[in-house]
Amino acid sequence: RKMSRNAMVFQDQRRRCEPAFMESAQRASEWLDKTPLVVRRKPRMTLHDLKATLAQIGMSKKYRGVIVDYLQLVTGQQRGDSLTVHYEQVAQTLAEAAVNYGIWVVVAAQINSEGGIRHGEGLLLACDAAFALTVTSKEESLPSVEPGAYLECLAHRYGPAQDVGDENYPKMAFDKRVGPHFRNIGG
Repeated sequence: RKMSRNAMVFQDQRRRCEPAFMESAQRASEWLDKTPLVVRRKPRMTLHDLKATLAQIGMSKKYRGVIVDYLQLVTGQQRGDSLTVHYEQVAQTLAEAAVNYGIWVVVAAQINSEGGIRHGEGLLLACDAAFALTVTSKEESLPSVEPGAYLECLAHRYGPAQDVGDENYPKMAFDKRVGPHFRNIGG
């Protein structure tokens, strides 16, 4: 994203070998090295590993928050527990980490076909605010507004449950130059 390129361009070996591309990648890499963002890739982390990682991050006092991408990839379901119970335990673990370590936690999760959190409502019960990225189509938008997306508020503990945009006034538009990503539109 820092290079303003679609990630698919990295699969084209010819493009990757172009001097301008390599220089751009080098600048992006140097920028990333200077940011306070730390990426710990642990695909299919168990609940036990998640607890340990959160404790390590929280007790280090070096980080202000974590992003979990995503809830349904946390494994370690106990024998006899349903997925619903397991994901409720994951959500509660994340909520407890936020309180115990004074960090913020952002969690991505899959939405089911009815618009709820897949495998239960545990995340909605444990979080302070939950939003769903809702994509609009040309048929839903006003003729003068390009299709895009808005944030639909599913839950909000400390304030009014208010969407950020709506189907007629999306707050984000598709940016196909560097995406598929969204860029902000409107206030």
